[in-house]
Amino acid sequence: MLALYEELRRNLVVRCARRSKVRSILMLAVVFLYTVLVVPLFALSIVIAPLNPIWTALGVRNHFYPVDLVQKFYARGFLFLCGVRVYWHGMEHIDYTTSTIGMFSHASNLDPFIVASGPLAFKWIGKKSLFKIPVIGWLLTGLQHIAIERENREKAIASLQRAAEIVSKHRRCIAVSPEGTRSKSGRIQDFKKGAFHTAMQLRVPVTPLLVDGAYDLWPSGAIFTVPGSVHVYVLQPLPIGPQDDYNSLASKVRRKFLEANLRTAREATKALTTAGRNNKAAAEKNVEKWNFLLWSLWLPVCYAALYLIYRGAAIAVKSVL
Repeated sequence: MLALYEELRRNLVVRCARRSKVRSILMLAVVFLYTVLVVPLFALSIVIAPLNPIWTALGVRNHFYPVDLVQKFYARGFLFLCGVRVYWHGMEHIDYTTSTIGMFSHASNLDPFIVASGPLAFKWIGKKSLFKIPVIGWLLTGLQHIAIERENREKAIASLQRAAEIVSKHRRCIAVSPEGTRSKSGRIQDFKKGAFHTAMQLRVPVTPLLVDGAYDLWPSGAIFTVPGSVHVYVLQPLPIGPQDDYNSLASKVRRKFLEANLRTAREATKALTTAGRNNKAAAEKNVEKWNFLLWSLWLPVCYAALYLIYRGAAIAVKSVL
């Protein structure tokens, strides 16, 4: 199967846009400005996060709380500005009412934005160093993402216990890459044990997410991404049985990735000689409708709400003093 996949992959012709350093630097500046503009929106969503039980009572579904919408808005806005179009397949495997661990293939810096732009509002398990970055680290902490310190076993166990609480108590979903770090070749790397330790402790189904095309747009060593299309395949969730252990679960996930990779390579090869790349209309039916420009009109409203909260708090403090 691997030999056939490699042969099919060699037959694919990938033509990326020219990687201009000037364009990359300008795009980085645009994305940085966009991030600065959205920071108050993140702050507002964190402030009102304790109101989630009220939203639930009003009929708001899990993964559609304000903090979840802001996360999706930022990720989809980032991809929109970069010219990256994401098509989701296998949406029938997504269940909004149960928790899952999304294990995604990791070959590009785009992967976290791509997975965060999807229908499920994942909570991430990431390296402790990411949470030490000013502003970004504060936002990650406020959004209840989970920092793990791999070198310290006791702290790592405490982080996993926090992840278990988020999953069991709040019915949230966890996202983690079983490869640990991104692939430098675009191929699936050996899996690390950490992701499967987490899965075995949480005992919730594992949903493999195959990200296809992100490596060609932003491979290792490139300053920034180029425009293009990415396809995400949501594979059938894998329940964890009583007989499963770390090795058997890792084998199941890896087999799912390889089978899906082989299937997409065959489809892509066939498309090159027939009607072209994937059917865009069919793909668009499987993803939530989201107009980034339309949602951007909510930014002034949110900033006004944040200002009113600030003014109200300032008046209350002043009256007390």
